[in-house]
Amino acid sequence: MAAGNWKQMGYQLAAAVTCAAWSFVVSCILLFIINKIPGLHLRATEEDELRGLDSKYFSDVDFEWIGGVEQMLAESSSQRSTNLPEVVTPSKQE
Repeated sequence: MAAGNWKQMGYQLAAAVTCAAWSFVVSCILLFIINKIPGLHLRATEEDELRGLDSKYFSDVDFEWIGGVEQMLAESSSQRSTNLPEVVTPSKQE
C-alpha cells in the first residue's frame, strides 16, 4: 500500500464485514418471520413437490396423479417402450 495506509484498509474491511453480517442477520430474521405467516411458507410441502408445483400454483396438471412417483415413472417408461416405431428390416430379394 502506498504511504502505509493499512489503518484505512482495516477500517474499510471492518465496514464491509459489518455490512455483510448485518444483511445476513436481518435476512434470516425476515425469512423466519415470513415462514411463520400462514400461506407464506418458504418451501412447498412434500406432497405438492411430488404432485408437481404446476398443480399447486397454476392449477395446471401435465399428467394424471396416480398415487406415486414410482408408479408414474414405471408407467411412463413402459409407454415409451411400447410407443416406439416398429423397425422394418429389408428382406433379401432373390
